[in-house]
This record gives sequence, structure tokens and C-alpha cells, in this order.
Amino acid sequence: MKDFFKMMFASALGFIIASFIFSLISMLIMFAMMSSIMGSFGKQESFVLQNNSILNLRLEGAIQERIAENDPFTDLVGGVPSAMGMNDIIGAIRKAKNNDKIKGIYLDTRLFAASTATLAEIRQELEDFKESGKFIVAYADTYTQNGYYLASVADKVAINPQGMLDVHGIASVPLFYKDALQKLGIEMQLFKVGTYKSFAEPYTQTEMSEANREQVNSFITDIWNTMKTDMAASRNMETAQIDSIANLFPMLRKTDFLLSRNLVDTVLYESEMKDYVRELLGIDTDTKIPSATVAEMKSVKTPAIRKSTNSIALLYATGGIVSGNRPNGIQDKYFVNEIEKLRKDDDIKAVVFRINSGGGSAYASEQIWKAISGLKSEKPVVVSMG
Repeated sequence: MKDFFKMMFASALGFIIASFIFSLISMLIMFAMMSSIMGSFGKQESFVLQNNSILNLRLEGAIQERIAENDPFTDLVGGVPSAMGMNDIIGAIRKAKNNDKIKGIYLDTRLFAASTATLAEIRQELEDFKESGKFIVAYADTYTQNGYYLASVADKVAINPQGMLDVHGIASVPLFYKDALQKLGIEMQLFKVGTYKSFAEPYTQTEMSEANREQVNSFITDIWNTMKTDMAASRNMETAQIDSIANLFPMLRKTDFLLSRNLVDTVLYESEMKDYVRELLGIDTDTKIPSATVAEMKSVKTPAIRKSTNSIALLYATGGIVSGNRPNGIQDKYFVNEIEKLRKDDDIKAVVFRINSGGGSAYASEQIWKAISGLKSEKPVVVSMG
């Protein structure tokens, strides 16, 4: 028995020592990685914008309202960033418009994801950029519908000879799980108020209710009407032509079809498109095109603005609405504190409240509403919905 306890205590002691050593090594490795990331981040060289440059507006990944500034954890994954900030994109376009060193935009719309509101914001900025007299050219191997919606603004839209262009309209195809749940012996019990509350329909029905069909149809029809009107105006077409093209599935057609329907202006390989850009800039074909990316434009300086005692604050609220006191998402205690700071700041004369959210906690929303109401009683508050 004595030998048994000796072995048991020895094994336990060995396990504790091994766990301690493993934890210590893991912590050292983590600290080393963080130091390396922070060190490399701090040593980034500042970007110098060259004369006769273009803004290389390459869109890919998920385009969010905003992304965290100077987030070192993005270096862990490397490669292409998984997200872009709409604020960074718009900021780059505005800087490019007002900077004499930038002559135009090269729009490269790859596979990216963005909300309809985000697309509309970026497209509006591109149209405003054109008003400056600078050029916009667009090129892609494949244009998604969202990508083409932005590219149609361009002075010249080009596509690869083997490329594809997708304009198909908008539809809603919900999935329903009621039958599957019944086969699993699961019964959904739903409590709701209001005819148009349709969130739980997939779990309680086998098809769309008439009320939900009405609201979804109204919603997607408005979006499509806006998109086709914008595309038609940019391409000097009638909206009926866009509808007709969408019904012909242009993605399955050759590039000759795209040319004949005025969806694109020219068919070029990427190298030929870059030669065309060189012509616009007036540089030799062997010369590298001076350019700046969205990320690089963030470091391009703008004329300093003196701090004013008559300022307008911009308060961003992005994500789900929950209870909490942290800056990520829309957490009630954090936003109530921020709103209170704005109310007390005598230099802030008005507030623009930018909201991009699918909703969330009714309780947290009520707390933020109360704080906004107090702010509104003293200063003008304008809401911008994403």
C-alpha cells in the first residue's frame, strides 16, 4: 500500500511539473509571437505617394462598415486581409479625388461581399470622384453582380476574353425546416406579436406566409430597381434593357454578347489593360504604373484641420446590440457612456449617429435610446442608417 501511494504521488507530482513546464513554454512562445508581430507592425515604412499615380481600388473579402485600426492579429494569418473597411475605401477615394498626384482609379472588383447599403455608399463616392475630371477604369476576369454594379460607373469597363459577367436580378429563396424538425421529434413553440414578424417562419411553416412574401418582395424590388436604374444610367441604357439582359443569363454568354449589349466597352487581357492605363498616364509601356492601395492611402497626409470649438461628432454603432461595456459591437453601457461624453462636451455642437445593425437586445436598445434622447434634448442628432 505504501508503494502504491508513493507511485500515485510521484505520478501526480510529475503531471503537475510537466503541466507547469508546458504552460511556461506556451506562454513564452505566445509572448515571442506577439513581440514579433508588434515589432514588425511598429516598423512599417511610411508610404510615399508618387506623381502621376493611380488609386488601385482592389475589392475583395468582406467589406464591413469599419475594421479595427492597427489590429496586429491580422498579421497572424498573413496573405490577403479577410475584411476591408468601408470607411477606409471611401477615405481613399476622397483623398484620391483631392490629391493632384492621383490621376485616376483602377477598379478591380474581385470576389467580395458587401451589403446593399455599403455598395451604394461606395458607388456614390466613385460617381463623385468622376466629377473631378479624373478617370476611372474597371477590369475583372469575372464580374459578380455587385462588382459590376460598382464597375458600371467607370469610363471604360473591360473584361478578360475568357471572362464572365453576372447580372441576374435579386431573389429570395428561404429554407424551411419544419418537416425535418418533425421527423426528429422536435416541435417549435413560437410566441410573436405582429403579422410581419417572420423570423421564425422557417421553423414553423413549410412556405412563406403572404405577409412575409409581401414584405420581402417589396424589399428586394426596391433594391433591384435602384441597382438597375444606376447601372442603366451609367451605361446609357434603359432600365428595361437591364431587365432583359438579366433574363438572358449573361454569365453563360461569351464576351461578344457582353459587348453587343453594351455591358462592357472592350475585351482585353490584364496586361493589355495595364498598357491602356499607361497610355492614360502618358508613360512608357515598360514603366511600372505608380499606384497606391487603399491601405497605403491611409498614410497619405491631408491638409491639417485646426481644432474647432464648433465640431460635429460622428458616432459609429456597428454590429449586434447587446448588454455590456466593451467597444466591440453595440454594447449598451459603453455607448451610453460615449453618448454622455458627447452631451457634456461643449465643443461638440451636433452628432451624426451612424447605425449599421441587424438589431439585438430590446433592453440594451432601450438604454441607448434613452441616452440619445437626452443628447437630442441639448444638441441636434442626425441618424444615418447602413
